[in-house]
Amino acid sequence: MNVLFITISWPIKGNYNLYSDLMLEFVKHGHSVYTASIGDNSVTDTCLSVEQGINVIRVSSGKVQRTNKYVKVINSFMAGSKIRHAVVKYCKNMNFDLIIFTTPPITMILEVIRIKNYFKAPLYLLLKDIWPQDTVDIGGMTKGGLVWSVFRWLEKKTYKASNYIGCMSPASKQYIIRENDYINPNIVEVCPNSQKDRSSSVERDPGLRKRYAIPTDAVLFIYGGNIGVPQGIDFLFDIARAVKEDENKYLLIVGGGTEYERLKQGLDIITAKNVKLMPTLDKYEYDSLVAESDVGLILLHPNAEVPNFPSRLLSYIQVGKPVISAVDDATDIGIITEYYGCGINCRNGDIEKFSSAMEYFMDEEKRKQAGENARKLFLRCYTTEKGYDIITGHFATDRNEGCESEYAIKGG
Repeated sequence: MNVLFITISWPIKGNYNLYSDLMLEFVKHGHSVYTASIGDNSVTDTCLSVEQGINVIRVSSGKVQRTNKYVKVINSFMAGSKIRHAVVKYCKNMNFDLIIFTTPPITMILEVIRIKNYFKAPLYLLLKDIWPQDTVDIGGMTKGGLVWSVFRWLEKKTYKASNYIGCMSPASKQYIIRENDYINPNIVEVCPNSQKDRSSSVERDPGLRKRYAIPTDAVLFIYGGNIGVPQGIDFLFDIARAVKEDENKYLLIVGGGTEYERLKQGLDIITAKNVKLMPTLDKYEYDSLVAESDVGLILLHPNAEVPNFPSRLLSYIQVGKPVISAVDDATDIGIITEYYGCGINCRNGDIEKFSSAMEYFMDEEKRKQAGENARKLFLRCYTTEKGYDIITGHFATDRNEGCESEYAIKGG
């Protein structure tokens, strides 16, 4: 097949992320792949290059990530037309068999629809955020208002234009079907985040602890990823206070985002010697830190009413790490990890249960068993082979059946 992949989150050359891993799986199976995405700040002119067998179109545009919400919205609206012009310029003679589009942002959907019509190809939506409700839940938008109405209209256009909708978890699939009764439920399926299995190349390096001044005999709890309002990072203050007096526990927070400075200031006041905050690291360095850690942490805002599925889960379970999830009532990530015996689930804000979960994983044997289960869960549900099979199953006669049935939990 000839495949066109449209996203704002393509990695810089030489790096990787969930999307590049998935497209490399397509290349591995002999498909021709083009990707179109917003280039990083160094991209001043739109260009086409071949990277690991993928034809990568990097479009010159303003920042749409890690910037304030007004700049993000404006630039993401403008990005759609720039991507469409670039795709037509470089691919006008192509006959695409499949177009894959990832959200966020839904602001590009009108241009994606034009691309779909131009190439007369089916559209597969990888739904990563349920927007605008995500923003409503954390107080960033008023439901029923003019701005909300515009984005809700765009959301509906996105679903109506999609031939297939891949959701990140069983709970998000049920939510989309329940809240959008105009959608044919047969086109909605679970197609979660997936990544290439790199566990064999990521080894524990005790020297990392020394380099970052982390005690070698402490149980290392790591939180990695975005540090913003949707993550409900206020709870990290409670966690820091809870571990402050226990030198056998160490809390490491790695990432960046709109709440980073506020988090830093709050942790400075708490002055816990066994808590460290670090900015975003190189992907390879971060993966090595995760491998050297003992337990992974996931946080989501407690007020969220739509299911989310943070990609950091894959970084943890790929290398066999137990997971503690402090999330909202709608999200099923903690329920899934509990079901498969590799995590403990609690509500963001419940410090008593969270502290109990940390205490549980102070036991080395319990960590070992949960870690083995985490690794099994990754191989069962979250490798790029699984994502590839789910998507291409709609277009191939030799579909690998039972992909979605790998999820024992159907309801979240």
